[in-house]
Amino acid sequence: ADLAAEEEYLRYQAAQILIELEQDQASWEFPQASLDYVLVALRDVQIELARRKRLSVHPIAPVWPQRNEERYQRVKNLATRLKSVVTLEKYCQHELGMTLRPVGKNLIGHCVFPDHEDRHPNFSVSPSKQLWTCTCRKGGDLFVLVPQLHGIDRFPDQVIHVAEVAGVTEEVPHAR
Repeated sequence: ADLAAEEEYLRYQAAQILIELEQDQASWEFPQASLDYVLVALRDVQIELARRKRLSVHPIAPVWPQRNEERYQRVKNLATRLKSVVTLEKYCQHELGMTLRPVGKNLIGHCVFPDHEDRHPNFSVSPSKQLWTCTCRKGGDLFVLVPQLHGIDRFPDQVIHVAEVAGVTEEVPHAR
């Protein structure tokens, strides 16, 4: 049941991004790269969910841990609140030390990923959408940037990291 709900939610998110991309393609810095990124990410999610589904019915499969619904809702609510408190622009400038300059509706700067050396600014932040993209074929929101830069894989740990950056520590759920 959880896998079906997770898959449905991820399909909904991808569909919303695709609809937004089709409707407002002129405002996207790299529309084709953004579309390719969403399609690749959706394919990866479908592969992972299919793998989990296969493993869940395997005769010697371990029992999947049950999600603590109360903690999950607290983390999800905190993440939503943090997205309004910590803008992508502020995070990039203060936490990563990036220099972003305005170009049209977006802000651009040099890519912060170590595997992408650029001579020209290629990292684009859309303040209105709170999304970022780069010519190194990466992009997403704040909670996509954090794991890629800091290696924080678990979503609750990402929320805790962003909360600490924002100075919001009294509401942070415990990591485990």
